[in-house]
Amino acid sequence: MQFARENGIIVRRGDPKDNVPGKAIVIPEYPAQLQVKDFDLPAIRASYVRKMAEAVGVQTATAEDIEFLAADTKSQGEEVRCILSAMGLKIVD
Repeated sequence: MQFARENGIIVRRGDPKDNVPGKAIVIPEYPAQLQVKDFDLPAIRASYVRKMAEAVGVQTATAEDIEFLAADTKSQGEEVRCILSAMGLKIVD
């Protein structure tokens, strides 16, 4: 918490719905305030793979690249291939 406060983040107790990324961390006062959020994990993985490929600026992907991204995202190589192919990257085996 000290790190957050030193960087201008408000840390307080209250309703976690009031959390604002980069601005406020609200710690629940009661267990009933805890909630579960569903995330579209395949979409998050696909976004990560696309951003990694764009950050590196590659035009082709090797089997080693696909193997790394599959392990890094805990997904199947075929899923990574599909994402990269949809981006227009050439897949080299």
